[in-house]
Order: sequence, then C-alpha cells, then structure tokens
Amino acid sequence: GPITFPLWPGQKAKVINGHELREDQYLVVRVYDQVDEKECQIGEEKIAKGSEVSFYIPKTGFEVLPNVKGGYVQDARHLRKNTGLHVRVVKDFEASAGDQVPPGKYHAGQEIFLRDHEGFFFPSGNLEVVGEVQTIPIAEKEGVYVRELETGKISTEIGPKNFLPDPTKVEVVTRPLDPETAKRYGNLQNAGKAVSIYIPPSYAVMVTTKDRRDVVKGPQTKILNFDEDLEVLRLSTGKPKTDSVILPTCFLQTNGNKVSDIVRVKTSDHVELDVTLSYRVSFAEGDKETGNDRWFNVKNYVGLLCDHLGSIVRAAVRGASVETFHAKSTEVIRSAILGEKHGEEKRAGRHFDENGMFVYDVEVLDVRILDADVKKLLSDAQRSAIMAEVNTKQEGLRLNSE
Repeated sequence: GPITFPLWPGQKAKVINGHELREDQYLVVRVYDQVDEKECQIGEEKIAKGSEVSFYIPKTGFEVLPNVKGGYVQDARHLRKNTGLHVRVVKDFEASAGDQVPPGKYHAGQEIFLRDHEGFFFPSGNLEVVGEVQTIPIAEKEGVYVRELETGKISTEIGPKNFLPDPTKVEVVTRPLDPETAKRYGNLQNAGKAVSIYIPPSYAVMVTTKDRRDVVKGPQTKILNFDEDLEVLRLSTGKPKTDSVILPTCFLQTNGNKVSDIVRVKTSDHVELDVTLSYRVSFAEGDKETGNDRWFNVKNYVGLLCDHLGSIVRAAVRGASVETFHAKSTEVIRSAILGEKHGEEKRAGRHFDENGMFVYDVEVLDVRILDADVKKLLSDAQRSAIMAEVNTKQEGLRLNSE
C-alpha cells in the first residue's frame, strides 16, 4: 500500500496490517513462491528479528506464519546469567562466529545447552527451543542428586550454590524414602533434595555402602550420597528389658547414655527381690587400627548390657542374706559391676570388648521384696532396731545428765 485494485472473479484478498516489532520479538516468514533472492527455496522458513527491523511488511513470495494464539508477533527467549536454554537442531547447518550458538557443524537431532548468555534467542529454521532451564538454589547443608545421562553415574551437588543442570548431559533425580526409613533418619522431609541427616552432640551414626563403612560423630550434618544408607540398631525395650518390642534407631548415644533395667535376684536365704538399676554408659574411642566401627558391631547393645550385668548382679546377691543385702544393696551391686573401691581412687568400671562400651556408673533406684511376709518381718526388725537405738541414746543422755 497505499494501493487500490479490483478483484477478478474467484479471487479473494485479506488485508493484514504491517508488523511492529520490539527488540525481543520476531516473526516466522515462509517462502511460498519464487522470489528475487537466489538462496531462498519454496517452503523455506526465515526469522525476521525485531533487533534488525522494527517494522516489517513481507515481499511478494513471502508470508508471515501465525502463532498458536492466532497472532503473528512472537516473543524471543530472554537469556540471563542464572538460566539456561535447551535447544534442538532440526536441520544440519554450520554456525559461524557471532551466531546464537558456538561456531561449528551441527547435525539434525543434536541437542545444545546455552548458558551464561545475556540477550535474546530467536528460533530459526535450523533450531527449535525445547525448554528453559532454571537454576536450582542449594542452601548450606543441602544437596541434590545428579545422574549422568551417558554413564548413569549419580553424584551429589552440595551447597551453598546455584546449580544449573545441563539437560543434554545430566538430569536431577530424587531418592524416595519409605515412611519408616524417613522416620528413623529423623523425620525427613525430602522435597526433592538429597537425604540430609543431622547428628546431635554426643551421638554417632554409621554410613554404609556396599564396600565401605564410616562412623560419623555429631554435632554435624551429613548429606548421604545416593548409594549410602545408615546402619540400623535394634534395641531391647521395657523393664525388665526384653526383645518382644524392639526399638529400631540409627543414632547411637556415645556419651551420657543411660540404660535402666529391673533385675530379679535371689538372696542366699532364698528371698526374691526386684532391683531397679540405672547404668551410665559411654563408648570408648578406638585406636587407628580398630577405629570406631566396632561401636556398631552389636546391633542390640542394650540387650548385651542388661543380660551380662544382670547375670553379675544375680551372682553377687546370691552370696548375701536378705538382711545384709537390704542394708548394703548399693555397695554390693556397685562393687560387683564397677569393681572394688580402694581409698580415694575411682572404681575401674566395666568394659565391653565387643563394641567398646564402657559402664562407668550404676545407680540402685529401688529394691523391692516380692514376698509380703518377708517384707513385713524385715520392716518390723528394722523398726525394732531403730527403736532400740533411739532408746539407747536416750538412756545415755539421761545417764550423762544424772
């Protein structure tokens, strides 16, 4: 235009406004008839970029293709430092310096990842956009699992960082955890990130793979690799301790551990008692050869502790009468478990070579006589002894006064 012309019978015409383009917009133009330009072939598609022309009217032989929304002007992809663009080659071509992709020869079906670019990307007859790739923010003490498409190897990207995966080479994968495992690992909420375990102070976990075992002590956060798991301890529960209800846990308390138990004993005069005990337990550091792996050699260290010490307590009580034991129960049990006390020296304690466990103290919380008649007789005897002692003191005071 401007032009006016009549239509012949059978002809029809559609008036289309010229196309105004911003720098980040483009048009897809197709050749439908012979044109003056020699390099153009019928059916070939070209890109009219807004960065090169701000107003476009196609020449005779060219037509502008509409987009999926029915319009003509399309928006180019914005390239930013923190994003990437996944592009696929649809036709063989050779790129030169200054093109939208690095120089070189490209073949149909080949995929290209563009990153660390700023500006606009305009699709062409040779390239199509597969999708835009966003960075994955990984905070401190977090990670994501990444699988290499060629080898299948899975590695862990650990923060803090902004991770931009190359979809032509890798893919981000997640590691599903069943509810029981997630609960044992500390009520984890995965949310697509790597498995992250917080180990509190005075605790330790054992990280295992098919060919490796490592003990990790707290306080710290351990990010598990895709093939790593935590060793599971299965501890006896209840009082007295039994295996009827087992507590599964991955966390071993290495210092300040306290284990309570009720031990049924029998004195030399065949009186049965229930003794409630509380053991104080720690785990000794291993040397360079043994290390700390032995801490997890016994899956049920509570059962081992209570069975062995219960046997020692029963043997010690069997050598004392009920009256003697009732009067000196703490001394009898502490000497049997921790060793005799010599002057101001501390008791030796009891070591377990199986897993490095060390019992450094024991408390006698309660001694209960099961036979009610014996309990009454012993109580009466104690009452009589107390009354006799009080009377003796009163008589002594009276005598001194006289």
